[in-house]
Amino acid sequence: MAYEQRLPGLDIVRSLAIVLVVVAHAALLAAPAISFSLRSQLLYLGGYTGVELFFALSGFLIVGGLLRQLDTRPVLDGRAVMAFWQRRWWRTLPNYAVFLCLNATLFAAWFQTPTPDARYILFLQNLAWPHPPAMPEAWSLAVEEWFYLLMPLLLMLSLKLLPQPRKAVPLLLALWVVVGALARFAVAYLIEPEWDAGIRKIALLRLDAIAWGGLAACWVHYCPAQTKRAAYSCYWLGVLGLLASSIWLAVGVTHRFQPLMAYVWLFTLTGASAALCLPWAAQWRPSRGRFMSPITWLSRISYSLYLTHFSFALPLMQLPIVAAYIGLPWRLLGYAVISIVAAYAAYRLIETPTLALRNRTLNRRTTHYQQ
Repeated sequence: MAYEQRLPGLDIVRSLAIVLVVVAHAALLAAPAISFSLRSQLLYLGGYTGVELFFALSGFLIVGGLLRQLDTRPVLDGRAVMAFWQRRWWRTLPNYAVFLCLNATLFAAWFQTPTPDARYILFLQNLAWPHPPAMPEAWSLAVEEWFYLLMPLLLMLSLKLLPQPRKAVPLLLALWVVVGALARFAVAYLIEPEWDAGIRKIALLRLDAIAWGGLAACWVHYCPAQTKRAAYSCYWLGVLGLLASSIWLAVGVTHRFQPLMAYVWLFTLTGASAALCLPWAAQWRPSRGRFMSPITWLSRISYSLYLTHFSFALPLMQLPIVAAYIGLPWRLLGYAVISIVAAYAAYRLIETPTLALRNRTLNRRTTHYQQ
C-alpha cells in the first residue's frame, strides 16, 4: 500500500504500541542489572499500554470497515460474515500458525521453553482461565481472535432487532463495554484472582478493550463534522487519560494490585482513553511525509515483530552461553536487531504472500457473486 493510501497517524499509533511492548520485554534481559521493582514497572507500563493501544486500534479499524460495508449493503448475512472472517483469518492465522509450530518444536528444543498444547490451535488457551506459560505473547492474540469471531455474529443479531446500523452497531458496542466492565467487577469480587493472569489476560474479560476502538469508529463514521471539530480536544483528553492510567498502574505494581478491587476499573479508563486518541490520529496528516517512511515500515511489520521478539529474539539473548560472553548493552542491541530482522523475514516470507493470495482469492469470489 502506498504512503498516500495509508493513515499516517494510525501508523504512528501502531508503531508506538509495538515499540512499547518490545522495550518493555527488554527489561527481562536486564534482570541482573536492575531491581525487581524497576523491572516490574517497566514490564507493566510498556507492555500493558502497548497492548491496550493495539486492542483499541484493532476495534477502530475492524468496526470502521464493517460500517463502510453496511453503508453499501445494510444487511449482514451469513455470506458477509464468512467473508469478514476469511479476511481476518488470512491476515492473522498464517503467521500465527508458523510461530505456533516453531514454539512447539524448534524453540522448545533450543530454549527449553514450555510446549503449546492443542488449545492454542483454536485460541482456547486463555478463554476463561489463566494463560499457560507456553508462548505467553499469544494471550492478546486470543482476545483479538475471539472479538473477530463474535463481533459479526452479534452484529448480525443486532441488525435483526434494530435494522438501522446507525443504532445497532453503537448500541452493541456500548453494551459490550458495560458488560465487560461489570464482568470483571463480578469476577474480582467473587473469586479475587490475580490481577494480571486472572483478569487482564482472560479473553472473555477483555473483549471490551477492542469494543472501545469500535465506538470511536462509530463516532467518526456517523458524526464526521462533529468529530472533525472535537477530535483534537478528545485526543488530549485521551492522552491525559493514558497518563492517569499509567500512574494508576504504577501504583498497582508497587502494591501488587492489592486491594484488587481498586484496580478493576483501570481497564475501562485505559480503553476509553486509547479510543479517544484515535479519531484525531486517523485524520492527522504530516506536512512532510518523508519522516513517515520508517514509521510506516515498522507499522507494516508490527504483527510479525510481536511474534518474533518474545518467542525468538528474547530467549536467544537469554541463553546462558550468550549471557556468559556478551555484555548487557550488546545483548540489548542484539535483541533489537534480531527482532527486527526476524520480523521482516516473517513479513516478507509469510505475511506478504498470504495477503496477496487473500486478495486474489476474495476478489475472484466477489466477481463471481456479482456475475
